[in-house]
Amino acid sequence: MFLTATKPQEKDRLGLAGSGQHDGDGTPHVWFPDAMSLLVDGPYLTTTDLRVLVRRYANQISDMERSWQIRHDAGLLVEALDDAWQRGTTPGIPADEHIGKDLAKLLVDLHRWIMSHPDRGTRLPLPKLLRTTIEAWDGLPNVVVMEGFTFLTPVQRHLVKTHMTRGQVHVVMRHRQHDALFKALEHTHRNWWPASTRRLETVPVSPAGMASLRRSFKLGVSAAPSPLASCRGYHHRHAEVDACLDRIEAHIASGGKADDIAIVTPMRGQYDQLLREQAELRDLPVQIGVPPQLLLLTPVGRFVLLLYQVWVDGELCLEPAQLAEIIGSGWLGEAAQASATTLRLLSDQWFDRCRTADEWRTSLGQLVRAPDDGSTERLPTSLVGRRSELPSLWAEAIGIVSGLAERLFGTGPRTIGGHVRLLLEQLETLSGSPDFSIEQQIIEEVRLSLEEAADSGGMELEAEEFGEVLVALSQRYREAEEADGVAEAAPEGQVWLTTPKGIDVVSRQLVLALGFDATQVPQRFTPGWPIPREDLGVHLDIQRYLFGTLLWSASQELHISYAENTNRGPVSASVYLDAVAPVQHTRAPTPSPPATPPPTTPDPGVWRRDEYLLPQVAVYGLCPYRYRAEMLDERAGVMSDEFHLRVIAEVALLETTFDNAASARPVDDMAGLRALLRECYVTARGALRDAFPGLSEASWRVITERTGENMTYLLDTRLSHVTDGPLSVEQAWSRADVLRDGDHRIRLKTTVKHMLQTPSGRYFLHEPLVLRHFSYPEKYTENVDLELVERQDASVFRTRGDALRFIADGERLLNRGNPSGDDVDRIRDLASQLILSIERKAFPKNPGDHCAHCPALTTCLGRESR
Repeated sequence: MFLTATKPQEKDRLGLAGSGQHDGDGTPHVWFPDAMSLLVDGPYLTTTDLRVLVRRYANQISDMERSWQIRHDAGLLVEALDDAWQRGTTPGIPADEHIGKDLAKLLVDLHRWIMSHPDRGTRLPLPKLLRTTIEAWDGLPNVVVMEGFTFLTPVQRHLVKTHMTRGQVHVVMRHRQHDALFKALEHTHRNWWPASTRRLETVPVSPAGMASLRRSFKLGVSAAPSPLASCRGYHHRHAEVDACLDRIEAHIASGGKADDIAIVTPMRGQYDQLLREQAELRDLPVQIGVPPQLLLLTPVGRFVLLLYQVWVDGELCLEPAQLAEIIGSGWLGEAAQASATTLRLLSDQWFDRCRTADEWRTSLGQLVRAPDDGSTERLPTSLVGRRSELPSLWAEAIGIVSGLAERLFGTGPRTIGGHVRLLLEQLETLSGSPDFSIEQQIIEEVRLSLEEAADSGGMELEAEEFGEVLVALSQRYREAEEADGVAEAAPEGQVWLTTPKGIDVVSRQLVLALGFDATQVPQRFTPGWPIPREDLGVHLDIQRYLFGTLLWSASQELHISYAENTNRGPVSASVYLDAVAPVQHTRAPTPSPPATPPPTTPDPGVWRRDEYLLPQVAVYGLCPYRYRAEMLDERAGVMSDEFHLRVIAEVALLETTFDNAASARPVDDMAGLRALLRECYVTARGALRDAFPGLSEASWRVITERTGENMTYLLDTRLSHVTDGPLSVEQAWSRADVLRDGDHRIRLKTTVKHMLQTPSGRYFLHEPLVLRHFSYPEKYTENVDLELVERQDASVFRTRGDALRFIADGERLLNRGNPSGDDVDRIRDLASQLILSIERKAFPKNPGDHCAHCPALTTCLGRESR
């Protein structure tokens, strides 16, 4: 019998399989888990079965917090059970100091519950069956050869120990005497080292390549780059990945194959998506291989996972974020996919409280009837006013998702294979929806991962449990062996992306090692839980060995690199790189100019408009970058999160109150005005709730309280000197003030939403309009002159309070019957300076306290959501 330690080794050793190492189809298996499972008589409990049973155990616990914790740690608990069964002991007995009494009791209870559960039938956990098979060893080969077992699990150690007494066990591994890199092997095989070891002299895989490569990494070598080996530090991870892809392209261009290349990184999750994205942008002639299970975490794969999370207690339970992710996946068509961002922007205002189909139907109906009269200019509703088909598009998507989920959940318990077949049948109905080749390819790869899952586990599962199995399938590589690449075969015809543990005992012509910085290599030592790990000394020996796998896995070329700046901040090279070779620090190359200069278009010089709105000019004065973002993208100025919506709701409540008062008859005095506004306020508050159905009751309490404070301030402070009547509220009008820049006439428009008409004159009620553009009130000092400061060729206000005062004073002063005077001239002069900066196309960012509540913050930071 021939056994390999890792799945990647199996491909090159299939020809060594013994007579009993073939399945029913005649396919040979030499990877230890697959080969040994062929020897087990009858069905057994798989890891998937055990996870399901642990979650069922948690479901019958009345303590909700404890139940959630067990479900959350199901993978670790199964790992602890598996370790005990491999050792031949009862889980949790004895209760050693490492796991503690509470965990020990839980493991004992889990063990007993699983072994007595009726769904288990006659099946036993695979480790228990393996130990029984090893101990019986009836009719099995006398000679066992194990290659590449740098580490031994308890059941593998049991095989070696047991079979040595009645047959022959040969463990073949790389080793070099008196070399500290190989000390980890001595820890693993300490029970038989060195008395039972024998040295076999071997030659390098490629004398011309590997021997020269190793010489390049000896201490004292010059800093000149070697064509065969290099250690480099790049300014940023993107530059590191670009250099990696450059070498792949060069290797393919010289006649090499994708199967010749391996990318090795200690933290694969930090590079897999970036490598795929950069390869796609560069149109790389080969693909970067990623396990199909991980594709369930892509937007297209997430659609599959979400189908099993949106059906609760026999009805739809669909959150807005889930719907946005579903339509953004591409499964429901290109039009729906393009609307995902708009749906996210609308969620807090309209859909935050939607879950059931009826709630969605009601909110979408209200959205269709929402007014588009200009009062929604900074609300997400304005985005729908220009695309009236969106509500019906989303309603159709909800109907499709609801139908799919109902069919998936309505068939009762099935085996994993049954659930997979049902899921694939339902996905067939959507097979024509994604119109993009990339999505189509990912869908096919996700199908493969699901079909593989159909062969694991024999228990019947509810649809909800099957959904949990899919989530575990996509995340298990972070929790168990898949994190090391040990259980993944190298992809055919693709560049192999793996870890140092995955490439151990495997050779590739070109090895590209990424991310070998001081924070990742050596990996930080953390005590294992619930299974104790080795001590610090052994851990460091293992880390040195795993780094050494790079030096002997490359048969021709090896290039090790790291990024000096990561999302964790600046980092330095791994200490292991200092030990083997000087590190050359490299910056991203500056693109060379094209041989033929591209045609140039004449600079338009000045960007001129004939008309500006006063609030828009104030926005530029606060932050030129925000002004440009709002001009170029209708979504940038939309106030979509709950904080902004609360303030906009306050504005709308005040404005609706004044609108209602304007349609009423004049009153005789301030007491009558108070009564009128109170009546109009109550009416407006009831009607406005329908325009913000997504806001919670807590938010409405804040809105009501703050609006009452604003109304009190208006009546008791700003209008305290008004006593006589008749009094009436007048609605808005606009005025255009003319500014001159030489022969260029510029109209500066100001809008007064409401004014109070009294016998002695008009009083401006301008506060709501100020809030509409700046989303929060700000006190400002009226006795200090407004001034502008220069920032990167742009004139800007010193504070956000100055920008608010500019609007308030501009509305008040420029809307007089015949505006004139020093204060008016000052407003005109400030507006002229700001407009001149706009026309010069100066749009720098102006960071400050106002950034925390800026509606364009996500555009500024280059992110889709906060």
